[in-house]
Amino acid sequence: MNYSFSSSKSSKQESEKEKNAKANNSDGIFGENLNNSNNLGSQSDTNNKKVKSAKLYQATFPWKLNLAYSLNYSNSNRQKEISSNSLMFSGDIELTPKWKVGFSSGYDIKSKGFSYTQLRFSRDLDSWKLNFNWVPFGTRQTYYFFIGVKSSMLSDLKYDKRQVPDRRLF
Repeated sequence: MNYSFSSSKSSKQESEKEKNAKANNSDGIFGENLNNSNNLGSQSDTNNKKVKSAKLYQATFPWKLNLAYSLNYSNSNRQKEISSNSLMFSGDIELTPKWKVGFSSGYDIKSKGFSYTQLRFSRDLDSWKLNFNWVPFGTRQTYYFFIGVKSSMLSDLKYDKRQVPDRRLF
C-alpha cells in the first residue's frame, strides 16, 4: 500500500501573476516592483506623498513525499507468522531551482529498527553538476561525492570519491 503527497503548486503550473512578473523584468532582487516605487527624482512623487508598496519575495519550495506500508504473511510450513512488517518513506524538496535535497528510509516494525536510510543532495552548476549521497548508519554506511561536466562529450572530466562499506562486517 502506498500514497504520495506533493506541493499543490508544481513548477510547470505558474499563475498569471508570475508569468507577467517574469515577462516584465523590472523586479528587484527581493521581488519589489522597480517601475513605480523608485522614481525619487520626479515632481509627481514629491507632490503626491504616496505610500510606496513593495511586493516581498515569495518563495515556493516544490516537494514530494511518498509513504508505503508493506506486510508479508507466511504460512508455507504452517508457521502462521508475519515475515515482515515495515513502513517506508521517501521525499524530495527543491530548495532553489538549482538545489535539491532528497531522503529515503523506513522503519521495520517487526525488527524494531530503521531500514536502509539515504540522504541525497544535488546542485546544478550550469554546465557542471554536483551530487552527494550519504548512508549515515547501518551496516552499509557509505558516501558518494561527484562533481563533473554535464556534457556527454566531456563526461570524463569529473571527480568522484566514494567510501565503500566495511567488508569485515559481512
